[in-house]
Amino acid sequence: MKKPPKINIKPQDLAMAAQFKDALEQTEDLPFEGRWAMTLELLPDSWLLYVVRARKRKPDDLMNLYGTLSIVATEEFLGDDFEDIDIPVPEGDAKTALATMAFYGIAVSSVAELERRHKHFTDDVIHMRSPFTYDPETPVQFVPKDPETFKIDQLFEYYQEHDS
Repeated sequence: MKKPPKINIKPQDLAMAAQFKDALEQTEDLPFEGRWAMTLELLPDSWLLYVVRARKRKPDDLMNLYGTLSIVATEEFLGDDFEDIDIPVPEGDAKTALATMAFYGIAVSSVAELERRHKHFTDDVIHMRSPFTYDPETPVQFVPKDPETFKIDQLFEYYQEHDS
């Protein structure tokens, strides 16, 4: 039987979660459709880089950060109204499913926001409508400078090594 991951949240991870919570609180009065993109705009490059670079961590350490951020996103972005929002959720505990879905949304949206600001590989980035879904109908959309060779992995590799 596999051991459960160790929960050892680093102080810096908690500080990032607090910063994320503040950005979400600043956008709480916005309509659902534009809230996620505005939340990302409010976060500094240092926050976005921290989240992107966490992908290099050991799995337990990565889960501690992304899990914490996912819980913050679920609580602050959706609150108690999460059942009334049009987000497809698998059967079972909706809040747990949404937090799990947010792992991907937070990681991809962080690298997408860095690229939207700095445009190393793309001319434009259009964010997905929320961190809770990778909906093929509304994914992050990249308008690459070189469509023949562009891959999202380039973004993660680049921003793991460069500050902007």
